[in-house]
Amino acid sequence: MRTFDRALPCLKHPATIASIALLVVNDHIFKSLAPSWVTGKLSDFAGLFFFPFLLAAALSPITRRAGALAFAITAAWFTFVKTSAWGIALTQAVLYPILGYRVPITLDPTDLIALVVLVPAWRLWNQPTTPRADARAWLMLSVASLAALATSPLPYERVVRVMGDSQVIYARLVHRDSIQRTLTVFSQDGGRTWQETHNAPSALAEDVTLPRIVCESTQPNLCYRIAQKEQVEESRDGGKTWRIAWSIPPGRRAYMERVGSGAPRINMGPYDLALVGTPGTNGLHTLVVAMGDQGILVRTPEGAWERYGVWAAKPTPFAAELGFYSIIELPLRLFGEMIMCSIAGVFVMLFLLLTLSFTNKSTVKASAGATLRTIALGFVVVPAAFTPFALWALGVIAEYDLALVCALGIVLGFTVLGVAQARWRPRGKDA
Repeated sequence: MRTFDRALPCLKHPATIASIALLVVNDHIFKSLAPSWVTGKLSDFAGLFFFPFLLAAALSPITRRAGALAFAITAAWFTFVKTSAWGIALTQAVLYPILGYRVPITLDPTDLIALVVLVPAWRLWNQPTTPRADARAWLMLSVASLAALATSPLPYERVVRVMGDSQVIYARLVHRDSIQRTLTVFSQDGGRTWQETHNAPSALAEDVTLPRIVCESTQPNLCYRIAQKEQVEESRDGGKTWRIAWSIPPGRRAYMERVGSGAPRINMGPYDLALVGTPGTNGLHTLVVAMGDQGILVRTPEGAWERYGVWAAKPTPFAAELGFYSIIELPLRLFGEMIMCSIAGVFVMLFLLLTLSFTNKSTVKASAGATLRTIALGFVVVPAAFTPFALWALGVIAEYDLALVCALGIVLGFTVLGVAQARWRPRGKDA
């Protein structure tokens, strides 16, 4: 029996249908209404039961042992993801081009308990069945594929309102998973740490209309404004003219989208701003800006800008940190660019080998040496072409387009160098 013919009856089995239904209901309803250790594990049990059947159907054109291979891959990959940050990063990088956002995955080795469900799934796989690719089987193949990808809605928290007094900063957050809730929190250390409260000022529940302007009580002509742009503006003439006081550094928006924690797109507002705290020695207050899912933006009386997280609403870094682990992680963060550079290296190698076959027909020894140099050059292209993208991630190169042009230039340069060395002849050698 072909593997595909075995996978379809398994997918329409009542146990499989029940596991798919449990996954969908748990992800979209139970996790929101009753989040707990139980609901966190239910999706793992349900998904692991039917996913090997789905994977076996996909692998069936490749090998006759797709069933055993699908179960082995499922168990190995699930273990890798639940026990390794590298597994999470690689999985997110693979799914990002398909889904368009970075899937949130929790590193939790206790989830490995769900692997036991592969035992009954394997027994179902090995039951003798009569291959019948009827409409219900094809329907369940489609439903299982959608269920495997359409996991629970991405939760988010957005800071949409801020206010404060001389000692406390209050913030209102909109928390959204399957349902939307409002949360009020306060901070007594300038926004670094937060606690939930039910005694926030009633004005915190009021909505804000943009543009919103606040002015210093000690210097009425010094005002700040937000107006539906990802920036904070400042006026020193009472609002007659405005200039940008804070904005995202040039070229960093694209990087933030790439490394975001899971949301389809970053939504930083700004939504609100307020002057809080006691005036500094220069008579200025602390400015606090509600930055949506990026937490809050704080400008101290001395003029320094800082970004702080508010519960799950945390600021996305503008660039990768310069460190051993972050450098090693970059090929996973920029998985598409790494694949692109690898393909470029292969094409350069093949082109140069083809060029060499037409231009270098001297001694066998000379041809072998030139061939080795050509192959080595093809391998060097990959890290060399990836370097501009790594520098873009680190913030050294601001714009992604510039990194792309640099990478293309490096590939072209290595190609020209390879052609030159392929055509080079030592003196005294015949052409």
